[in-house]
Amino acid sequence: MKNRIKIIPKSGVAIICSLCLIGFCLPFVDMYNGTESTMYSNITEAKEYEIDYECMKYLDKYPRGQYYQEVSNILLSKMEKYGDVARTYKLGLRYSSLKVGKELKELAYKIAETKNDYYSWNQYVEVCDSVDIRDACERLKIFTH
Repeated sequence: MKNRIKIIPKSGVAIICSLCLIGFCLPFVDMYNGTESTMYSNITEAKEYEIDYECMKYLDKYPRGQYYQEVSNILLSKMEKYGDVARTYKLGLRYSSLKVGKELKELAYKIAETKNDYYSWNQYVEVCDSVDIRDACERLKIFTH
């Protein structure tokens, strides 16, 4: 028996070449989709409920990026509007190595101070580090007596 080499028909070769080309291009498409300017555009075009998530994605990938200050301001504004003491402080912890981390922790305190109720101070005391506790325990005690 002779070993015969099967020749792929021309349409099969075209399909294989097309798949190889697509496979070759995918990493470049993925690289483009993850660029800093694209991620910033995603933030500016995001719906209200997606903004904080998009900001976190950007800050995780580009903690000292070109749009850092703009993204930080957007995130701070969103957290101030949202008004959740615990979530704001936890984001501050997440980005504690960045300037925005300190600003988020400060904002959490300011939100609790503005609301000035048992629930807000209790949230703050439960999530904050001992170095950031300040007078929160005393303020919380006012509501328990």
